[in-house]
Amino acid sequence: PFDFIWSTRGTLYSTDNGANSSFGPAPQGGVTATSEDQLHLVYGGHYFGHANLNRAVDDSRQATWKDEDTAAHNSGKYSAPLALFESSTNGLEEYRATTFGGALRGELLVQKWKGELFRVKLTPDGRTIENVVPVPNGPTALDIVAGPGGAIVAGELFDCNLANNSCKAKQQIAVVKPNDAGAPSTGAYDIFPWRAPAAGGTPFVIGGVGFGGATSVSIGGLPATVSSVTATRIKGTIPANANPTAALLDVTVTSNGTVSTLTKAFRYLLGKGQGKGVWETGPAMPEELGEVAGGFINGVLYLIGDGDTTAASEAVWSLDLVDGLWRQLAARPFPGDHHAAEIIGDKLYLFGGIGGGSSKKVQIYDPSTNTWSTGADLPAAQFPNGSGSASTSLINGMVYFAGGIDPVTNTTTPNGAKYNPVANTWTGIAAMPLNPAQSGAGRNHAAAATDGAKFYVFGGRGPGSGDSNVPAPGFADVFVYNPSTNTWATSFDGSSGIPPLPQNRGGMGKAAFFNGEFYVIGGETTGNPPGTSMNVYKRVDVYNPTTKTWRLEADMPTGRHGIFPLVHDTRIYVAGGGVRNGHSHSSILEIFRR
Repeated sequence: PFDFIWSTRGTLYSTDNGANSSFGPAPQGGVTATSEDQLHLVYGGHYFGHANLNRAVDDSRQATWKDEDTAAHNSGKYSAPLALFESSTNGLEEYRATTFGGALRGELLVQKWKGELFRVKLTPDGRTIENVVPVPNGPTALDIVAGPGGAIVAGELFDCNLANNSCKAKQQIAVVKPNDAGAPSTGAYDIFPWRAPAAGGTPFVIGGVGFGGATSVSIGGLPATVSSVTATRIKGTIPANANPTAALLDVTVTSNGTVSTLTKAFRYLLGKGQGKGVWETGPAMPEELGEVAGGFINGVLYLIGDGDTTAASEAVWSLDLVDGLWRQLAARPFPGDHHAAEIIGDKLYLFGGIGGGSSKKVQIYDPSTNTWSTGADLPAAQFPNGSGSASTSLINGMVYFAGGIDPVTNTTTPNGAKYNPVANTWTGIAAMPLNPAQSGAGRNHAAAATDGAKFYVFGGRGPGSGDSNVPAPGFADVFVYNPSTNTWATSFDGSSGIPPLPQNRGGMGKAAFFNGEFYVIGGETTGNPPGTSMNVYKRVDVYNPTTKTWRLEADMPTGRHGIFPLVHDTRIYVAGGGVRNGHSHSSILEIFRR
């Protein structure tokens, strides 16, 4: 890429130059010197087509060039461009100004070197393009950036006349200003920067027209300090925000007796543990699923769960983040539900389960072939009848498995084991310790995750509060397993310094380890206590393992249990799950970001 832009949608775009004959021969077949330039929506884990044989050693997708005509979105193997442009298209910017009645606001501007400037109109979710049209009287620059007042600032190396296709050398900064005949006589157009730390004090510039006299600015309702005012510029400093969120805020400007508002124009940047993030709605699943499990492979979300009685409920469902489409894939051999899951290499591993013959099984899905295989059964010494709704974490290539429900005795086990996926073997580990205040050890329906070094288990149910597969208030205990010492630390051990989960509950699925913290999301209970709807929780509790403290995050919009929160790139994805306690399903996808 020659340029990239992080947009107000929270999405990343880049321009990507095609092949160039002056760069030497192609690394492998299929590349031509006439390949067009591309505009990409960039997601971590996706492959966008350029072959790099050095990197292909670790990523087989990169052994093969994908040209601009290759079909899109093949289960994460390749993500096609949003649009194609003639070479050499380099500059990229998001236009945020409200000039021209807001007609260009939120569009991308793409600059062809010694050629035209194009406006790219995106769909509201930013994943696809509605149209691409040239901007009249634009620059003929190598690169562009947006300037205050709706201006476009361009670096021009040539002075080009597109009408007769002639250029002459020229090195200058060109500023292209909006010629907006319908603009009001007074009004704000944009704010720079559009994001800044919540501590406040960052200088800002607001561009517009007709400013003068008494002038004030507020950002998200907080008054900003104004330091200077001219007819087209207001300068000042961003106000501090004691309770920031990641939401885009309105900027209200009062000047020369006129009030103008830039809607969703500014957001605060959040440090670790600071403020709250925001949730958005993703594309709903084609089928309602509960008690889900899954993971991300090559930028694609894979999910299984307990659905209705159709064959679709036994299938793998995949969501490609770029095109936003769900696809139905191969059915697992032992459907069941309440599986634990981990991604190992480029495969999805399911461990145990309840029903469908799954309780002892390790089921392995390979997206590259859309096929299932099986690994060694759960160890009989620790899990003679298997286990469902257990906790797992992948640490240094090993899967640590603990607790869950024995499907024959219908009781919770405290036992644990370690799985070696290379050797396909199991060995026992220390059992989960007993809380002396409770009637038995072990947990089911807990939230488990790892920070890369230790195995954390948050809350869940067990003897005394949900020993079998029935809704219950559950516990608030936290368990931390250290693989290097084969020992557990707990919140009920006074010397550990580990605080309990602020709200006892079960049914949270996976805990999401995100930005160095553990997110425990949703869950279920009984008795419909305060903070629940249909006996399910919206709450998000976040644990910082360094400071050993909890904080509350923004509520999940729809309370659910039987979920499996998954981290990918800069977001947490929560798909499916039950909207009331007990046996229930949904097709909901909600996505969290900070």
